[in-house]
Amino acid sequence: GASGRAPQVVRSMAAREAARERVVAAGTKVLSLPILPLTLHPLRHTTVVWAAGRYLFAYDLATSAWEQCRREAHTDTVRALHGAPVAQEASQGVHWVSAGDDKEVILWRETADRQWEVEAKMSHTKKVTAALLDGQGRILFADRFGDVCRWAPGKTGEPEVLVSHLAIVTAMALAAGGRVLVTGDNHEKVRVTCYPDAAEIRSFCLGHTAQITALAAYGDQAILSTAADGTLRLWDLDGAALASCSFDAPISSLAASARSSRVAVGCEDGAVGVREVRVEGDGSPSSPWQLHVEAEPVVVEAAQAICFRDDSSLLWVDRKGRLRKRADSGTSWDHVFEGELLDASLACLSKNAQWAEDDTRAED
Repeated sequence: GASGRAPQVVRSMAAREAARERVVAAGTKVLSLPILPLTLHPLRHTTVVWAAGRYLFAYDLATSAWEQCRREAHTDTVRALHGAPVAQEASQGVHWVSAGDDKEVILWRETADRQWEVEAKMSHTKKVTAALLDGQGRILFADRFGDVCRWAPGKTGEPEVLVSHLAIVTAMALAAGGRVLVTGDNHEKVRVTCYPDAAEIRSFCLGHTAQITALAAYGDQAILSTAADGTLRLWDLDGAALASCSFDAPISSLAASARSSRVAVGCEDGAVGVREVRVEGDGSPSSPWQLHVEAEPVVVEAAQAICFRDDSSLLWVDRKGRLRKRADSGTSWDHVFEGELLDASLACLSKNAQWAEDDTRAED
């Protein structure tokens, strides 16, 4: 009867309250999280590309064939990996940029037979936390000192500093068709900067209470952000908060479907796991923006990275570096991997973290 169910309800509420307290505490303590890139190929969307440790992987899901298998591209953990069609070229070539803890920023050119060749390389002075290619083939990268730099291989010798945060830059994305650069840091701030000039800060998105962990464009006029405070937030480009939702664990990864209104977040508590969220509304008075969290986790496990396929099905990388995809039965997850399993290379970018490097960092 009801008396038999009451203790379970009380324990459930107590467990949820304890989880919330852990999330609040995560904003003030040192927290190690995965920073692992996972993306679809920019032209062949059946090919999935990711990094684990110092290795690069590329796998064609349609043909079950490896394009890159344990490519040892760096001497330390790869934290950033992004691909884009070669600018101003009709041959459908692709450039990739990879970077990470070895401070090397590498520009790769993918050949017609799907091999990767190093086209340019530079050594930075700090560990790199994020990197991407803009529409003109230039490389944007951010480091642990708080600088966001732009490098045009073959055109300029040294990278130029575009933006400086007074904190470690933890996430970066281009939005609005490449017209704005969005950066997040470990002091809870999301900054929206006009691009490519980068001389004007358009807005700040303020509301998170712990380090920003991931950013993504949502359409042409909005951005999504996640943080170690366990919240997912939707903003317009002028910094106005449109909607938010909370989870019972720090969020470390984010994916937004390009073909639907679905979003997924990866949480650090395996019981919360990977959750899907529906973005509803259009911002009008009769249909305000809402984030609707699906009742059950898609994955009951802590993922390192997540992304959507074109059909809006989910891909993720587990804590051993393996790509996971839905099995044909639809009830379990197959894995794609070769060689020795790779333990997660967690990075401590918390606000109160003390670094072994001799960086001098100003506080807000």
